[in-house]
Amino acid sequence: ASFMRFYTETIIAPAGQHASALLPDGSQVELNAASEISFHPYWWRFERKVEFEGEAFFEIEKGSKFSVVSANGITEVLGTSFNINARTDSYQVLCVTGQVRVSNAQSNVVLNPKQQAVLDGEDLKSLDVESTDEYLAWVENKFVFNGVSVTEVVAELELQYDVKITIQNNAIAEMKYSGNFPMSIPIDNTLEIISQGLGVSFTKSADGVYLLSN
Repeated sequence: ASFMRFYTETIIAPAGQHASALLPDGSQVELNAASEISFHPYWWRFERKVEFEGEAFFEIEKGSKFSVVSANGITEVLGTSFNINARTDSYQVLCVTGQVRVSNAQSNVVLNPKQQAVLDGEDLKSLDVESTDEYLAWVENKFVFNGVSVTEVVAELELQYDVKITIQNNAIAEMKYSGNFPMSIPIDNTLEIISQGLGVSFTKSADGVYLLSN
């Protein structure tokens, strides 16, 4: 009984890679880069619960309550699909189909499709989103940036390609960038596209670190 209760399976998507997880009830999870999910397969019929950090898209089979536990909150559903981004201090839950309840020690919100829960200080608040495309682009191996800072763009590139990118100064870091292209192209081609759009250049050092500069 103790073995059944505490035996744990863990699936990890390292930086630069995606991974898929099939849960015991047939629910499916697509893990973004640098993400990890753990669950108790032999206890699943008694409690559908996973522990999770990173970013993932969940498609949950209908059944008993399903819980996703992260450092900054708990997401609970019966049968639905949703995206969770739970990296470090960040916590965002996007409801795609069905209904999702998101809670932490201070508050809780219920989400319908095209609504998102985000942390506001220590409290959760819900926001309407016009389109889910930008949030779910990674599931289709695409980058979609809509007026985001270069700092955010670089963070995403480092995650997906498992590389180090340095920004020369704050003027470049604060620039806004919009664009979309597949993740399948090499990092050099991706930086070329972004650099041309921003009017900056990039170089690669002998130790493999990229520099964005004027």
